[in-house]
Amino acid sequence: MRYRSLHLLRSVKFLLLLWLGTAGIVAQARHVIYVANSDSHSISVFGFDLEANHLTLQQTVPVGGAVMPMALSSGELSPGELSLELPPGKSPGDKPLLYAATRSQPYQLLTFSIDPATGHLSERAAVPLTQNMANIALDASGRFLFAVSYSGNSLHLHPLNKQGVPLAESSVIPLGLHPHQVTADPANQFIYVSLLGSDRVDYFRLNKNASSVKTLEPAQTPALHTAPGSGPRHFVFSTTGEFLYLLNELAGSLQVYKRNARSGKASLLQSHLLTSATKKAWAADIHLTAGGRFIYATERSTSQLVGFSVDHRSGRLTPVGSWSTEQQPRAFSISPDGKWLAVVGQLSQRMSIYAIDQNSGQLRLLGAHSTGKNPAWVEIVELPKPAP
Repeated sequence: MRYRSLHLLRSVKFLLLLWLGTAGIVAQARHVIYVANSDSHSISVFGFDLEANHLTLQQTVPVGGAVMPMALSSGELSPGELSLELPPGKSPGDKPLLYAATRSQPYQLLTFSIDPATGHLSERAAVPLTQNMANIALDASGRFLFAVSYSGNSLHLHPLNKQGVPLAESSVIPLGLHPHQVTADPANQFIYVSLLGSDRVDYFRLNKNASSVKTLEPAQTPALHTAPGSGPRHFVFSTTGEFLYLLNELAGSLQVYKRNARSGKASLLQSHLLTSATKKAWAADIHLTAGGRFIYATERSTSQLVGFSVDHRSGRLTPVGSWSTEQQPRAFSISPDGKWLAVVGQLSQRMSIYAIDQNSGQLRLLGAHSTGKNPAWVEIVELPKPAP
């Protein structure tokens, strides 16, 4: 009898431990959200599991300045990297990295390693910047980091070493007024820059085989012009690169442009107003879901998220809805699988998570969490499943 009781007790303990371990696996975050808190001088690291609808603050990283623009490297978070040992055929530059720029002096470009198991950040390098940068981005090859200065009216080029760490800037190119975004097209043929103060988008041919000094060749004419006072701010390309979707901050409009892949120029196809409200427009951010089926934008004066469905053939947009969200939503990001998005409010100092209906594009609020002060940028990575 004593033996049977002891055996039963051991069985119960085993099942309890097994249940706890399984619960831990279920609750483990499969995505990590990085939020730049400009006035808190920090980056918040959140873990999120969609199936469990579980959102937790996992880490707060001090950065020593008003951090705002961020960018992710193209390094993969693959199961083979869980031990931080690179699989055969991969270079150190394949490690996932997060880049962030501070907009208070001393201006810096920070590089963080991403732990593939947890998503936690550890600072890897810091490079001085000569200007206050509004936007940073990598080309598709991962050889260069580009940065634009809104106040300095300039484009800055930083080569990356084999580990993906930016070196000191190698060239500075004068631009028109108030550049707000710099991004390579999907084919990595051109680098586009939106000029909010000049009402146009300029572009440069990317010379992949040239020295870094001659990396960019400016086009003779802009890729596109907007109406005076529109204030072109952020933009995204369709998955094929055939269409460019441009968000105008001051006009509060989202425009569709058809792009010539050979010349790089673009022509207007369609335009939508984000809101019919009488308040002065103040559009902010724009993102496309994986696969390019839906596109969303934020409008700060009305604190709204606005969604559209995308016709793959024509590139044209059809409104699917608008949703009141966090107060003054300057930034948001869509998960890599396109199933949900995270939006932050500069005045509410919170982040809200919305599920994206894969058929209709409708948004459903899942939950919210407080952030630091003045959250102004969001990036999301998907963690690999643990190796069996």
